[in-house]
Amino acid sequence: MAKFLLSPNPLVNHFGQAIQREGCRNGFIPASVLPTCDSKMINLCKSINPRAVSDPFLTVALIMKAAKLSDSICASDRELWIWRQNPYSSEVKERLANKHLEHIESCQLEAVHIPCSLDQPVEPFLLQIHQNEYYMDVIAQKLNVEDATRVLISRPVGKASSEIRVYFTAPDIPIFLGDPSLEVTPTIKDGLEMTLNARASYFSSQVVYGDAVVVSTGYTWRSTGLFHENFLLCSYYRMLLSKLPDGSYKLSRDSIILSELPASYTTRSNWRGTSPRDLLTTFCHQHRLSDPIINTTNLDGCVGDANSEEPCEESLGKVLYKCAIKILSKEEDILIECFPDVSYRRQHDAIQNAALKVLTWLNWCLKNLDLPIEKMVSLLDARDIRVSLQSITKEFALCGLIYGGNCTLKKLKSLRPFSIEGRLGTKLVDEIVLLGIEGADSGASPTVGSLVCISYSVILVGEHLEEPFEIERKDEFELEIGVGAIEHQLETSLTQMSVNQTAQLRGNLPSMDLILAAAGDAAETLPRMLSGTCSAEYTLRLLQVSEPYEDRIEQAFFTPSLSKQRMEFALHHIKELDATTLVDFGCGSGGLFDGLFDHTTVLEKVVGVDLSRRGLTRAAKVIEHMEEDQAQVFGDLCLGSFCPQTLIVSTPNHEYNPILQRAATPDLKSPECPKGLSERDNVTLPCMSSECPKELEEGETFTLSCKFRNFDHKFEWTRKQFSEWATKLALRHGYSVEFSGVGGSADIEPGFASQIAVFKREKSDISQNGARSNRSEPYNVLWEWKAD
Repeated sequence: MAKFLLSPNPLVNHFGQAIQREGCRNGFIPASVLPTCDSKMINLCKSINPRAVSDPFLTVALIMKAAKLSDSICASDRELWIWRQNPYSSEVKERLANKHLEHIESCQLEAVHIPCSLDQPVEPFLLQIHQNEYYMDVIAQKLNVEDATRVLISRPVGKASSEIRVYFTAPDIPIFLGDPSLEVTPTIKDGLEMTLNARASYFSSQVVYGDAVVVSTGYTWRSTGLFHENFLLCSYYRMLLSKLPDGSYKLSRDSIILSELPASYTTRSNWRGTSPRDLLTTFCHQHRLSDPIINTTNLDGCVGDANSEEPCEESLGKVLYKCAIKILSKEEDILIECFPDVSYRRQHDAIQNAALKVLTWLNWCLKNLDLPIEKMVSLLDARDIRVSLQSITKEFALCGLIYGGNCTLKKLKSLRPFSIEGRLGTKLVDEIVLLGIEGADSGASPTVGSLVCISYSVILVGEHLEEPFEIERKDEFELEIGVGAIEHQLETSLTQMSVNQTAQLRGNLPSMDLILAAAGDAAETLPRMLSGTCSAEYTLRLLQVSEPYEDRIEQAFFTPSLSKQRMEFALHHIKELDATTLVDFGCGSGGLFDGLFDHTTVLEKVVGVDLSRRGLTRAAKVIEHMEEDQAQVFGDLCLGSFCPQTLIVSTPNHEYNPILQRAATPDLKSPECPKGLSERDNVTLPCMSSECPKELEEGETFTLSCKFRNFDHKFEWTRKQFSEWATKLALRHGYSVEFSGVGGSADIEPGFASQIAVFKREKSDISQNGARSNRSEPYNVLWEWKAD
């Protein structure tokens, strides 16, 4: 015993506090502190009953049962106390008291109170611990119970070394201690029902009943006295946020309000934040699930090691990889299976994109758990994902209570410390509105695929706020345009800006959980500051723009760039036809018009058309940005409804991609490979083009994967595929078609870099008006330009 009292074991300080008690409680130890100080005890409890890992009630019940079987320890029949059967000697008591009193000090802690009722707010409070007080008794007072015997303690929340724990009230003791093999059920104490605390249970991943407090304090191996640090309200919300599939991404980017989980992952897109695979693994750990099961397969069917960047030995030199992922419940049931039918040259990219897809689906499911299963099934796209909704609903039942099934965090009420629409009467603005853009146009603007760097701030404004309140600011934030890395209306505004310009926007409040997670120390006073009508103001400044990957590889290989060559091709036909009207399908932000207006033409009317309103200012769609079946509809709609005299369609030649990608990959990894090639690349093409890099002689071959030129491309056609599509389309609608292109040559393999089809309406064809006489207008014109 004397040796133990000199050890740094955290229990020693608990014993020191116990012998300071006067009267009948002298030397009594709360049973709930034993598993917090002894990991071996927890492991023993888990081996007896696996439910002990998530049920603190059961853990303490097992400890009490074992204590009653001991010859040297006594345990209460009605309270959670244990004590030494033979009293401590006076020498032991003195050593315990002296050791304890040497390091005791008063402290004041910030902590968080989580009421059991979802209608009551989560609030911060101060916990004052004086020199002669046992911190467990102080926490008991906050929970309105007589002493520490009525307090149960969760395992650490967050990191394993953390002292952040949830403290809560034990159920009625006689029933609780009856049979630890039985499920613990809510009981009645003093006429009050002990009900599940959904927020505290979800936060701690353990069963919590009744009111709870979150405190970061206790006796530890690493401190001689009472360890203590503040636990802030914003920390509570940040830790809750991290349990969502997209929450860890927001936190890793240090941009809680502005950032969103992107829609795609590519290494060339300069992905920012924790990788999708790591995010998925973290999510599983947060919810006490096993690691995701990840299997990669190459086209030969060889299964690769998902923990390695290298392919399996048999697959060296093979090109494309697919990845399948499974997530299992605690009972080993399948929650979600993902098997995307998309191949990648790098095993790493296949894994990351599959993980991102799983994250996206889990994010949706967790925020819609209150929907009827039939409704959820009807909303899920099951082409390459299978979801066990029954298992997910069972595994994440608390998520349904917490998030209320809302599709976005903007409408979460149960997590808020107050209700925006209710108690404080705050009104939401319907959408984010661009108030204006300041600064001269520098000419450098982002388009889809551009990598941009911005600075931003988000402030709250309201009729009862004495002054605007800043909740988030970042001096440098990098993102790729077009992947949904920020709220789409903010991204749309960026596409209308040029470098060094500043935009002001005003719109709806982010969810209160996000505001409080981002607000830092001010999270405690912010709820009292907000009342009446409130909104958020965003200030965005565009600092830098890097051209899209597609443009970069084209510019690295062609002078002038392919985009300029395509514009010049169109300009030649406009002048040749003396065209007075131009309709640009897939106009995006009007890039083609910017070039045309620098030349003299007889154009009188110019119209820009795109797939969506958002696309008109956000994304330039050429045909390959559609799904392939949509491209068929586009052709029939254009020639059958618009009936232009001439239609020019330009799209990438997929067979030319290896040359462009080779030019954009400067690193030489193998002396046997031409510059820029990797030993794993495995698409062999003849080097016959006059534009082929100088390292290769005519007739030699080189290897490289044929990836799409832009992540947003849904397909890319070979010359044969493009010819078949255009020829059949022309025949259906009475048009002739001629093929051409820019970059490269039709007579030298692998043809033009950009292939072009020119459709011309036959003279004998019906008039444009006649073709559309019985049709409703298949479009909605948002803007057009007419010559003065």
